Amino acid sequence: MEFFVQNVSLVILFPLWTALLIFIGKFTGVLKSKKNILFLTLISTIFGLIFSLSLFGIVTSTPGYVAENTFNFFAVNDFRVECGYLIDLTSVFMLLVVYAVTLPVQIYSYSYMRDDTGFAKFFALMNFFTFSMSGLVLSPNLFQTYIFWELVGAVSYLLISFWYNKISASNAGKKAFIMNRIGDFCLLAGIIITSVILYNFSGMPDLADIPFTSIDDISSYLFTYTSEPLFAIICVLLIFGSIAKSAQFPLHTWLADAMEGPTPVSALIHSATMVAAGVFLISRLYPVYYQSAFVMNFILVIGLITAVLASFFAITCRDIKRILAFSTSSQLGIMFIALGTGALTGGMVYLASHAFIKSMLFLSVGIIMVLYFGKTSLDDVGEIRKNFPALAGLFLIGALSLSGILFSGFSAKALIFHHLLETHNYFVIIALISISFMTAYYIFRMYFLLFVKNYDGKKSVSSKINYIMLVPVCLLCVVVLGLGFFLPSMSEIKFEIIPVSVEIAAIIFAYICYVKIDNMPKLPILYKLSYNRFYFDDIYDYISKNIYGGVCKLANIIDDFIFDGVVSLIAFINKLNSWIFSKMQSGQIQSYICYSIVIIAAILTSFCLVYSLVAYFAEV
Repeated sequence: MEFFVQNVSLVILFPLWTALLIFIGKFTGVLKSKKNILFLTLISTIFGLIFSLSLFGIVTSTPGYVAENTFNFFAVNDFRVECGYLIDLTSVFMLLVVYAVTLPVQIYSYSYMRDDTGFAKFFALMNFFTFSMSGLVLSPNLFQTYIFWELVGAVSYLLISFWYNKISASNAGKKAFIMNRIGDFCLLAGIIITSVILYNFSGMPDLADIPFTSIDDISSYLFTYTSEPLFAIICVLLIFGSIAKSAQFPLHTWLADAMEGPTPVSALIHSATMVAAGVFLISRLYPVYYQSAFVMNFILVIGLITAVLASFFAITCRDIKRILAFSTSSQLGIMFIALGTGALTGGMVYLASHAFIKSMLFLSVGIIMVLYFGKTSLDDVGEIRKNFPALAGLFLIGALSLSGILFSGFSAKALIFHHLLETHNYFVIIALISISFMTAYYIFRMYFLLFVKNYDGKKSVSSKINYIMLVPVCLLCVVVLGLGFFLPSMSEIKFEIIPVSVEIAAIIFAYICYVKIDNMPKLPILYKLSYNRFYFDDIYDYISKNIYGGVCKLANIIDDFIFDGVVSLIAFINKLNSWIFSKMQSGQIQSYICYSIVIIAAILTSFCLVYSLVAYFAEV
């Protein structure tokens, strides 16, 4: 088994080599076959999945197992930054989730993207994303994590705006890029401040690159050698990187627009892996955050606000992909809630459970889009259960699990509720039950409108379904069902009867509202707030166009009239001097004597004037 530990770097490099092979092969015309591209991609991913499973077996069979291998990346005096890999339970757990979700999504992508002209570019980017995520989760320190963190963001931008000819896709990519840059700037600032403090005050320069194996010592040093406000500021800066990546309030608005990318991208990056990287980073730095009650409460409050707002937005949304996007943001908020209350295990288990559930739902939605010729509105899609009962059954399993009623969703939520009961966080329990009610309501609203409700007019639908696309959904469904068997003990799930009852009530309410009642009355104010997403996008548009735009205009004026003006003035003076001296070149000695006398007189006059002023002010 040591083979897998010693060669884990291949897990990072293999997807990179595959991406380069596809890029070079497509550019040179050597690799034209789409099946060969798929074959290379699957070989790379299966290789990574085998390594992940083997490493997971090693780590779980040996409690406290840690293996690290690093080399010196660069050094300045005694400040060094190491690169390499770190194998522990957290990294291997996340690595397994990445590869287990990636494999079915890539199989699905072959059928979904087969007729697209950018097929090779798509698979090259998907492989590069796998490389970036592998490097991120296996990073031994925060500096290397940040490098791969930026690579993940860059690939995400390229995949969101993959169909860049669409203005909406191009704008969505730019929006995601800018929102994530805000968080990344805060993260980088937090890393630099932390590194400077550790380098100057810890007495251990090796801690300056913030290695995760020494995170307990780092948290102690950081808490000891900083004031409480400074420590809180550092932690908030670091957390804001996770907030942006995981689409949490107030940097949550990019995720819904990111659905302009291909559906496999939504299933892999924007529901399962990339957005979960924010939660992963919090778990990596958890000993630091755990030092401060304020910081833990900050994580909790951010999670609560996001989970409630995103669920509220999903209730009135009409776009099937955006509903799942809001759901993703909300479920990530639940993970923040778990971490903020100290339920680290529950939060990470919920991360894995949600990854498979949401990928399964997104791939199901992709099949629906193919059946309905790319339409994504609930007004244009429906009556699917009659013709495609298998798809309806798969979506139902995903909906029940996402709601927390059955299967893996139930198991993961039970861990969180059990911890909240033990720590007597009754307010958070009530909030989480309310979020669970909204989750069950909006996902079954979607299910009933897509699969159950009968419509007067027949909707335009394809008569055939691509059953190859169903295979990956079935694979994910097996995992969702299988994880549900790993139930906590009865003492941990006995309280679950309350949230499950609330979720069942939400399903019944959704059935009455959208199946039994044709025109459900709306509460005007609440409906507008939900449908318009509390006008966050309008507020940010106003800030960017008016406030930020005004600052840019002012900067442009300063640049034109001050900085450029000084340069232009110097150029004008030189040009004027050149013209004057050119006119003075007459070739007559009398003229040169006259000019010399005038210049000498002007210089002497200037000296006399300066001397008089100095003498005057000296006397005063």
